[in-house]
Amino acid sequence: MGVLLAASLLAALPAHAFGPMTHAYIASQIFPDAPPALLFGAMVADMNEFSGLGEEGSSALKHLTHREAKLLAPSPFALGLLTHDADWGADSYAHAYFHLPTEKKYPLRVYEQLSSEKGITMNNAEDVIETLIDYVICRDLGRPFVRKILDAVNDVGPAEEQALVDAYTGPLMERMPQLTREKAEKTLRKAFQCERAALKCTACFMLVSDKVQQALAPYMIALGAGIGFSISGECTERGIELCADWKPSLDQIALEMGAKMRELKFVP
Repeated sequence: MGVLLAASLLAALPAHAFGPMTHAYIASQIFPDAPPALLFGAMVADMNEFSGLGEEGSSALKHLTHREAKLLAPSPFALGLLTHDADWGADSYAHAYFHLPTEKKYPLRVYEQLSSEKGITMNNAEDVIETLIDYVICRDLGRPFVRKILDAVNDVGPAEEQALVDAYTGPLMERMPQLTREKAEKTLRKAFQCERAALKCTACFMLVSDKVQQALAPYMIALGAGIGFSISGECTERGIELCADWKPSLDQIALEMGAKMRELKFVP
């Protein structure tokens, strides 16, 4: 496991729904010829973690990036952000146990199995599995996939940042009336830049040769998922085993999401 796993674990602090590599993979299956901005858009929605406005600000920004991507001007970047959607997109599968557990069984069934086998909560199992799916995807697809993600992160910049500012400054001020326009814009720019930097670091770490001993993984799982170190190693090993069938499951999610995007007229 080593550096690759450690990087994915570090990226999950704090953990949130699918990890960036999983989001990028799903987007690449919906759009096989996805340009870099689309792949980056699929990953950037969790920028709310860097709002700097406390819980209220993070919640307000999360609503926008996870449910209001349609506010962005049409572009590959906006399409990528749409795939992250919490109501019908990738995050709706990651969080299915909150609303539609009978309709969206993956990765829910994996959370349930790990929770049952290891005696951890569903929230903890979600954090563990979503982190490890990122690792397993990168392990199985190899360095070319990770380089593609790094290239996507390096390729975006001012245009995508400005698209978010144009779309979300007004709505963010509506949700937080205490914000001036200047403060709202600065918040969006900072969150975008910090998330881009975090994604770049994650991809770079995932390209480093595997030199860190496996002993590091349980510590990172314990930190990222909030479980005791006494069982974190077992959860890591079992979680990787349970993620073995990730590809057919995520490919099916991508198929369903592509159909939904056509139904909603986001794509022809």
